[in-house]
Amino acid sequence: MSVDRNISIRLLTNLDNFSDIIMILIKEGFSFSENGKIVSLSEDDTDDFNYMEFDSFSDVTEIFYNREKKGYINYIVIWDNNLNESFLVSCTTLEKIYGRYKNHYEVNFNIGHGIRIKGADRFTDFGIYLNKLIPIFVKNTICICEINCSDCDC
Repeated sequence: MSVDRNISIRLLTNLDNFSDIIMILIKEGFSFSENGKIVSLSEDDTDDFNYMEFDSFSDVTEIFYNREKKGYINYIVIWDNNLNESFLVSCTTLEKIYGRYKNHYEVNFNIGHGIRIKGADRFTDFGIYLNKLIPIFVKNTICICEINCSDCDC
């Protein structure tokens, strides 16, 4: 049996690239990982998903930029100290169909164990995560087009 807990947010922004969104999340209280290492993929890893540790976000920023230009999905692990939980964040660049914005992304936050709804332990309390993420995006003038939450035990 596999489990998938995911928040998918479609965003419009005038930021230059996905690494700018990650830096906003870091400035707003997330961190790269519990041990401070940055975990992501190499520039050309599209199928093995051999996650690597990086010491510098500037190295990852360059990788993100190059992957985005190639049409690859970007991945990074971030950590929430308040929830004591990590998230695998992925970003897909979407077609730029909105003239007022530079970039259009689908950003997915894959949740690990997840905080549960009291009295319904099988289900994830997505409100906790959305109450943290949405104000960060709004405060930083990142337009939210669509939000989907999925909680699947397959």
